Amino acid sequence: MLLIASNYVLCPTTPELLSLDGLSSSLAHLQRTRKLKTIDLLGIVPNQVRAQTLEHAHNLEVLHREFGDKVWDAIPDSIVWPEASSFRIAVFTYAPDHQASQSLWKLVERIETSCPELSAKNTSAILPS
Repeated sequence: MLLIASNYVLCPTTPELLSLDGLSSSLAHLQRTRKLKTIDLLGIVPNQVRAQTLEHAHNLEVLHREFGDKVWDAIPDSIVWPEASSFRIAVFTYAPDHQASQSLWKLVERIETSCPELSAKNTSAILPS
């Protein structure tokens, strides 16, 4: 029911079988909800990606084949995510120059570009500069 209050949906997924099954279920639910309200699928964001593994590389290919440009840049797996979490601080603060932080900033910028009604001033209240 939360989709009814949404204008856009961004679906994170790990490129693994069970997560992709969950993505399929989420997209089916989105289709049913669209009968009640217009909701745009912004994109699918592969996260916790280990592109050097066969499983992740194969499933990323499948995602791109099935969903094309709806698949956004992957967020790579990194130890900085659990480390920042254990210190109870944002990864932006914990490791601002790390690839993980840079990947997440690219995601924020893409969301802002894809949703014109979102402005940098609105997201700056949520995320540190």
